[in-house]
Amino acid sequence: MYYNYSGNDVNGQKGVTVNENTYMKQLFALANKYGVEDNNLQWDIEHAGYNKDDLLKIVRKINHISKEEYEKENAVKGPAFNLFVGAGLNINNFSTPASSSFYAGGGRSQTSYGPAASFGINVFANPGTRQLQFRLEASVAKSKYNFLYNLKVSPYIPFRASFDELSISVAPQIIYNFYNTENLKIYGDVGIAFCIDNFSNSYLGSQSQPNSAWDMEANDSYAFRKTDDGFLLKLGVQVHKNWGIYFQYLTGLAVTSGGYFQMNSTCEQIGLNYFFR
Repeated sequence: MYYNYSGNDVNGQKGVTVNENTYMKQLFALANKYGVEDNNLQWDIEHAGYNKDDLLKIVRKINHISKEEYEKENAVKGPAFNLFVGAGLNINNFSTPASSSFYAGGGRSQTSYGPAASFGINVFANPGTRQLQFRLEASVAKSKYNFLYNLKVSPYIPFRASFDELSISVAPQIIYNFYNTENLKIYGDVGIAFCIDNFSNSYLGSQSQPNSAWDMEANDSYAFRKTDDGFLLKLGVQVHKNWGIYFQYLTGLAVTSGGYFQMNSTCEQIGLNYFFR
C-alpha cells in the first residue's frame, strides 16, 4: 500500500492510495505450480488479508501441512516438568456391611470431613502443549469415625465406636487435557493410590467411661488394616497457568481385616492446586 504522490494515472485516478496485492499473485502462482489450486483455496487467497494468520493458513494448504502438524512442529518449548502443592476437603465415607456383628449390635455407616494436603510433580509428554501428563503425587488426609448408638445386644447400653485415621498415600497417575489452551485446561485423571494408614484414639465400649468388662478396646476389636490400595479418578480445571481446582474419588479401601468390626471406606476430595511454573 502506498500513496501515489507522482500524480500518474492509476486506474484513471491521480494522487490516491494504491493497494497492490502482489502477494495474492505470488500465492496463486505457487498454488498453480504445486497443483493444489481449487475453489476453496482460490476463495482463501482472494479474501486473505496481509497478516500472519491468513497467509499461514494458505501456505499450509499449499504445502499439505495440517494445522495440528504445524502447531506440533512449531510449539513453543517449555520445561519438561513442574511441581505443585494442593489443599482440600477430604470426605471419607465409612461403611459397615449388614452381615457384620458390629452392624447387628447397632453400628452404622458414617461420613467424616477432614483436611487434606498434597504435593507432587507433573512430567509432560510434550512440553509445548502439556496435553498429556504423568503425575506422581503424595498426599495426607485426616478422618474421624465417632458413632454413638444404643447397643442392640446384651447388655443393651449406650455404646460408642470411635477412632482417628491419618492416611498417607502415593499415587502415580496419567492426566489428559480434554480442553487445552494456555490459560484454561480441563482434564481427566486416572491412577492407583497406595495407602498407609495410622489409627489412633480408638475406642469401642460404653459411653460412660471408664468402662466395665464390656470394654472391647483391650481385645483389639477393630483389627485395623494398615495398608491398602485403590483406583483414583479425578476431574479438574487449571486456570491462568498456576491455579487449579479438582474433584477426586478413591475406590473402596479396607479399614479393618474383618472380625467383629468390619468396615470399608471410599473417599472424595475437593481441593485447590497451585502449580509452580
